[in-house]
Amino acid sequence: MYSGVEGENYEMVDGIPVVKNDATQEMKDRIYNSGDMAIIANGKVIGDQEVNEAAWIAGFPENNQELMRQSINIANTDTIGPIVFSKPIAAESKYGTALNDKLKVIIVKTAMAKPAEFEAVYEKEMNDFMSLGGTELKKELEEALQ
Repeated sequence: MYSGVEGENYEMVDGIPVVKNDATQEMKDRIYNSGDMAIIANGKVIGDQEVNEAAWIAGFPENNQELMRQSINIANTDTIGPIVFSKPIAAESKYGTALNDKLKVIIVKTAMAKPAEFEAVYEKEMNDFMSLGGTELKKELEEALQ
């Protein structure tokens, strides 16, 4: 689904679908929305991370493959994985909706603030955020990290 039809859009090279440079425009147009069609995986998933990255690179035109390789290397440098807690965070359940709504307000108000007013707007909105349950959420998250 990602790569089209083998032999028409791509050839398998070492288990990786490699886009054919001589594929007709009709063949290329068949897969223009492959990201939408295979959205459940959010990318090419054909093996482990190394194989997936090789497939992502091979999916680009040859003149862009080195740039894609560099991009992947940069993206994989100094990464911080998601923090997974062993139990539910009660404050997220209790305050999550209100805090997510407030976060959207903070983003808009700070983006729209005049430069001279930014700090005051940010401080006011963050104080509101903390009073809406942010303090309890922060405390519980810090305890869960211990």
